[in-house]
Amino acid sequence: MSVGLMPGNAAESVLPAPEVLVDDTQLAAGTTQADHDAFVNKYNDEMTEWDNKVATFSSKAEAAGDKAKQEMASKLNSAWADVKTQWKDVKSSTSDNWEKTEDSFHRAWDSFSARWKEANPD
Repeated sequence: MSVGLMPGNAAESVLPAPEVLVDDTQLAAGTTQADHDAFVNKYNDEMTEWDNKVATFSSKAEAAGDKAKQEMASKLNSAWADVKTQWKDVKSSTSDNWEKTEDSFHRAWDSFSARWKEANPD
């Protein structure tokens, strides 16, 4: 299992690098509600932390007045909005639709991760 959900910047976070995604845990059909709830609870705090990181990045880009940074922040915010939408679906999913919602979340996460790497190449 991986240790975290979100892309990280070692200088500012103990979260893993962008390549590290949700635990490689696939809660397949037959998963109990308790398993699902434990999975969701495990990552709620990280989602909040990443929401704050994206907001901070956007604020800094706006304050810098740099059009290129502002454009990147816009792309990052769009990708993050998709992650949050998919996360909402994951949280409300059941064992019957877990795989579909998890796959959608991973696709959104991959897109966000790519944008985060573009915005934070170091």
